[in-house]
Amino acid sequence: MTEPPEYYWHRSTTYRVESPSSESPAIWRLNLKTGEFVRDNVSLLELEGAPQSSFSSRLSEEKFIQETERRRMRHLRGTGPIFALYKSIEPITSVNRRLTPQEVELIHSTWSQTFSMWEAEQLRRTAGEPPSFTVESDMQE
Repeated sequence: MTEPPEYYWHRSTTYRVESPSSESPAIWRLNLKTGEFVRDNVSLLELEGAPQSSFSSRLSEEKFIQETERRRMRHLRGTGPIFALYKSIEPITSVNRRLTPQEVELIHSTWSQTFSMWEAEQLRRTAGEPPSFTVESDMQE
């Protein structure tokens, strides 16, 4: 049986740790230049040992998805249905007031959908298929 991944917020981005109790877990970091998760050489001890703060913390899967999509939506632009979904909720996320429960639910359900779409795209690209959309980032090289 495969153990569930662990999720972290560390150094202003999200991390997924697969097989966390193994000797060499696979640690994946969100790359905000591409929107994909890439292998990272940060140690699990660094993720787990960082003081819990607004800069570093362990996340639930739901919070991991929300933080990942919040960052993607903020820093990435492109073509295709993922970016159309981001644009559809942009007016809600940019208001300067407390969001209604319905608005929060719409944002979270949209982000859950876009997260799944990113995961499917990464699987396609890993299998050698060409990208199905373009991505530009406002992050510096």
